[in-house]
Amino acid sequence: MNRAHLFRLILGGTAALTLGLGVALYFNWIPLLQGGYGWDWHYRPPRLQNWLQLIPFFAAALVYVAGVWWLRRARLRIYLAWVLAAGMGVCTAALGAYGNPLHVLYERTVSANATGAFLVGVEFPDLIEGVRRWPEDIAGERYSGFRHMRLSPPGLPALYWLSGQVMEQFPSASRPLAQDLRSYFCDQPQVVRLSDGRLAASIFGLLAPLWAMLVILPLAAIGRSLRGRAGDPVIRLVTAAWVLVPAVPSFLGSHNTIFPLAATLSLAAFVRGWRSEHPGRALGWLAAAGLGTAVCLALNVSMIPLTLFLGLLTLFWTAEDAPIISPAFWRRSIGTGVQYGLGLAAGLLLYRLATHHFLWELMETIMPLHLEL
Repeated sequence: MNRAHLFRLILGGTAALTLGLGVALYFNWIPLLQGGYGWDWHYRPPRLQNWLQLIPFFAAALVYVAGVWWLRRARLRIYLAWVLAAGMGVCTAALGAYGNPLHVLYERTVSANATGAFLVGVEFPDLIEGVRRWPEDIAGERYSGFRHMRLSPPGLPALYWLSGQVMEQFPSASRPLAQDLRSYFCDQPQVVRLSDGRLAASIFGLLAPLWAMLVILPLAAIGRSLRGRAGDPVIRLVTAAWVLVPAVPSFLGSHNTIFPLAATLSLAAFVRGWRSEHPGRALGWLAAAGLGTAVCLALNVSMIPLTLFLGLLTLFWTAEDAPIISPAFWRRSIGTGVQYGLGLAAGLLLYRLATHHFLWELMETIMPLHLEL
């Protein structure tokens, strides 16, 4: 079986599995999919009103697919520009199933039930103090109402704190934005009393459609690194299909939105370094991939499998060039791992210097909390 046939088989199998699970969820054929392990997603049969709310999404998806087809032979940059812009529209339209898309994005950003990163971050008295007190605060009562944040490193709250500091420097822009946003949660004093700059920091969450669709750029970079221009057909297929992954619009605006972008940027740097024939450039890109992985881990410890995934990629790709039992195989594999590890170690060390705790020490606090959840 050649690679083309294997690719079609994997793609077709994945599509069939996704469709099958979707149908099973829709008709509630397998109640076990709803949970039953201490958590449960209650099943509610779709009604006509639910389908009517999805009309804007179906219309946007139809326009998106038509544009993808029409631009299939256009220059790749033009094609990707359409996928990026129209994909943002599709994602935003999908939120119409839950109400006003802007309000849904804002609620998922600000609400403690959805993420909590915003409210925690803008309440940091100081960035350094906030991240250094993080293990103590998540283990105590201070963040007891922020379930998701108690299971994560302080990376996302730190991003919102930094966004708030930036917005404080531009009052002419943050004041009108904050006035409009404040009316959405006028019944929540914790939100209303925030300064204009801190409240305007929620723009980071409101830009979730952009963060979700920017994933196509590192995906395209990976395709070019692996196949050059010969990989453009696959790049077009993969980037166009990204927006139609159900989890992309479904979780838009939650703390999960930024993770695919962070992970694919690290993967793109890793592939660029692995494919480079220049030793210095290879070291730079592989170390950047390791540093990017450290950033991913600072955002959420669920990104740990990214390191394992990159390690498996190294072994599989190296095995294509040299027999597994040969010295060349192990020299290339170990060398790649060391260069990647240098960046990862540097990132984890920087995290330790900033927070006064190692990520693996934080795991000792997080895991018992996760079991309680």
